[in-house]
Amino acid sequence: MDFSILIATDQRLSHNDILPQLNLLKRLNIKGEVLIATNKSFKKLQQCYINKYIKIKLIYLKHFSRAIKRNYLLKLASGKIIILWADDFKLNPSVIKNHLKFHQRNIFIKSICFGMGWINETSLYNLWLEKSGHLFGYPFKKNQKYLMKKYDFFYGGNTSFKKELINISGYYEARCHFDCTDDWIMWNKLKSLNCNFFHVPNCDTEHVHDVTIKERFVALAQSGWNLSNLKYKNFKPTGNLKLKIYKLHQLCSVVSTHANSVNLKKLFMAIEDTAFHIGYNVNARDKNPNKLYVMDNLFQISFKNYGLELPNFSKIERNIKNLNKFEIYKFLICEYITFPIKKLMHLVKYILN
Repeated sequence: MDFSILIATDQRLSHNDILPQLNLLKRLNIKGEVLIATNKSFKKLQQCYINKYIKIKLIYLKHFSRAIKRNYLLKLASGKIIILWADDFKLNPSVIKNHLKFHQRNIFIKSICFGMGWINETSLYNLWLEKSGHLFGYPFKKNQKYLMKKYDFFYGGNTSFKKELINISGYYEARCHFDCTDDWIMWNKLKSLNCNFFHVPNCDTEHVHDVTIKERFVALAQSGWNLSNLKYKNFKPTGNLKLKIYKLHQLCSVVSTHANSVNLKKLFMAIEDTAFHIGYNVNARDKNPNKLYVMDNLFQISFKNYGLELPNFSKIERNIKNLNKFEIYKFLICEYITFPIKKLMHLVKYILN
């Protein structure tokens, strides 16, 4: 096999969302495979090949953990080039070709290629996550003019490397029960081996769903659980959690009534801090991660246990979407005032559209 595309699914989407997308690879006449790990039951695949070159394999694993699923797929993969792919990124034959071209040109085992994943129809919240670097740990900058550039960045959303690298680096941290933290730990492991990370804009693709406030809240709580479980002391949250939860609930109530540039920034930052602290605290009291896989359980822990009603996240999202252009302008200018003028132009374009 020339390549193996590895997809671990279920925390956001399912294999039923992914399989129709594989038809986009029909025009790719290169020998390869797509391996998908799921913890949901499925019927036997009627078609085990995308075309005569590329086969599909759907694997059932009872584990929820993305790290465990990826480790299983890495051991199973037979491709010379491994392409880690997010279940909510749009597969594109040209992107896969560009990953393979990178490794044809870069023969060094420690050279790693990545493309970014853009949310096409960004809300103000999505835009803030992307530009602030909170979403993937690094600020994404769309439409880069360079062909390839070295960056200190790694994630498993749209990344490729030679399979031999795993023999040097080892596998993902299996104690990560949830997403996000597993990539960060692997990133640090690869950096310690002096790996080189290259962004190739021709490998960029579309992130095919919005990241809602509710989804982000859950992901941050799960990351807090992971880092507490791994005992990373440098990431231990500070402050009074109860007060943080009351303050977050108050901000949610305010934005549910009236959103403006000031309270939005406070809300976004409160979500980042408080949700992480909640997950960290859950692990400190209970080592069973399963309750954080169910959204209702997490919000019970976060709000109802404190006698608070669940915030109306749908209404908050609507108010952000319906924010008047003057408030959007104030928010973006305050947030990105340190950017050079050229980098502000796409923000102005966002306001005018």
